[in-house]
Amino acid sequence: VDIARLRFWLSLIVDEETPRFLPNLDFKIMQGNSLLEQYKGADLSKMTELKAEKHGIFQTSMFDDMLDVLRLDLRTKLDEYYNCSDHQRKERLKQEIIENVKQQLREQSIKVDFGDLDLSANDQFTLWHTWFYDVFSKGGFDIVIGNPPYVNISSMPEMHEIFKKYYSEIHTGYNDLMYYFLCLGIRLLSLDGIMVFITSNYYLGNDYAKKLRLFLNDKIDKVINFHNAKIFESANIHTAISFVKRENVSQTVLFFTYKKNTLENVVLNEDYTLSTLERKGLSDAWLIADSNIVAIIEKMKAGNIFLGDISEIEQGSKSGKNKIFTVSKKYAAEHQFETSIVRKNVKNSDIHKYTYSDRGNVLLYTDNNTIIEKYPKVYEYLFQHYDDLVCRNEVSQGLYPWYRFDRPRKKEIFDAVEKIIVPYRAEHNRFAYDNQQCFNDGGDIRAIVIKKESNFSILFILGLLNSTLIDWYFSFIGKPKGKVREYFNRPLSEIPIPRATNKQQEPIIFQINSILSVKNENQRNDTSNMENEIDILVYHLYGLTYDEILIVDPETPITREEYEKRSNL
Repeated sequence: VDIARLRFWLSLIVDEETPRFLPNLDFKIMQGNSLLEQYKGADLSKMTELKAEKHGIFQTSMFDDMLDVLRLDLRTKLDEYYNCSDHQRKERLKQEIIENVKQQLREQSIKVDFGDLDLSANDQFTLWHTWFYDVFSKGGFDIVIGNPPYVNISSMPEMHEIFKKYYSEIHTGYNDLMYYFLCLGIRLLSLDGIMVFITSNYYLGNDYAKKLRLFLNDKIDKVINFHNAKIFESANIHTAISFVKRENVSQTVLFFTYKKNTLENVVLNEDYTLSTLERKGLSDAWLIADSNIVAIIEKMKAGNIFLGDISEIEQGSKSGKNKIFTVSKKYAAEHQFETSIVRKNVKNSDIHKYTYSDRGNVLLYTDNNTIIEKYPKVYEYLFQHYDDLVCRNEVSQGLYPWYRFDRPRKKEIFDAVEKIIVPYRAEHNRFAYDNQQCFNDGGDIRAIVIKKESNFSILFILGLLNSTLIDWYFSFIGKPKGKVREYFNRPLSEIPIPRATNKQQEPIIFQINSILSVKNENQRNDTSNMENEIDILVYHLYGLTYDEILIVDPETPITREEYEKRSNL
């Protein structure tokens, strides 16, 4: 704040031809808690309930129904105080201002100890509603501009109930702090006002932002998504600029997506792809794509079931002390660890398309059913690390034994005879087949077990998930995180699965068996011909035309003649 004031002063000095007194900027640039400014200057216990005014503005009772004479007197004295150069006069004005505020509080039976109030600092007493009372009385601001902080509120648990109470329309418990600034910015707008914020772009697809997207559906005007390009050198954040109106009458929303990785000689019509979405079709999930793409996605979903219907999807376990619970196979053998508690370990970076690498590590898996005394060798090893294990947060609270995993998850999922594993972050789909009962530590993978009653082969599903079409599809439903997308339970469960008969599944199963055989010999072996064949089979299962294939993959090696010939068979 001080630097901002100084830069304004320097700008004025540069522009002035003749010297003159610099203006007092204390009340022009103020510091304070924008989200919760109503709490400043008094404890919550000493404040009466906050309430929403007719324009949705939150105010403290301190400024509700103020007597005009008190309000005008305060405004006049504050204005004089900030422009006063006489020290003694300024001190008298300060005391008169404090008495004025105290009188307002006494009117409402509120007792506040002001102590040493520093009006020039503006961080002990908020003047927001005093300075902007006239703006609020006329309906709000015409323009709100901001670059709110990017902070996950899980780091401030004491604020959850406050946010839940005063921002209930968007609160989910896992929000970024910026979500509340978006909400507040809209509340501050006049009916014809516009808000422009630059924020992280994660709210466009984050599952935790679904309430925010619902809130924005009738307000969002357009979004410029910088996608992979990072705007701020000092922040590892992927950003977007959002244009929002208090009441938006437009029938469409414009989404511009920047195509390059760096900002150089930007030309709006050339460097961005434009998607126009019908406002009436917006839900808690925004499918940002043009009409041709939307048509393909709707065709893929029509009449089909979803991966979540035919499978169980589980996050990898978390021990809370990876370096202790993970050891090499050699170390486990040398120390004769009991094999019934030992599991092969797989991490996200081990997973490739179809197969995974074995880095030679094992996991000492423990859950609620583990009686550690039955495993004396493992017990002896873990007890050597007792001080580190007992310091884990929930262990120190007595919630579970010192030797147990923080998050064991469902053991039966990872112990399944067959499962599909996928890293939780990847640039493209990488689903691998696992029949070695591998376990994870760190929660950085997802495991998928196909239900027996579904009548789907796990190898058929593996082929679908690694196909070019499903990779393309997931790019629209997986939360983007820069160049990668996140493979969480919900988007995985929303992958459409065609209702294929056993006969229709067989050709894909055949190709997958061939790929696994080749890849197990050497992961680098080329299987592109087999993968191309799977792509053709998958396109047919979803009923795509050749022109639609070109939208999905403009560089497809499949020729029109070959595809249409296969379609006629």
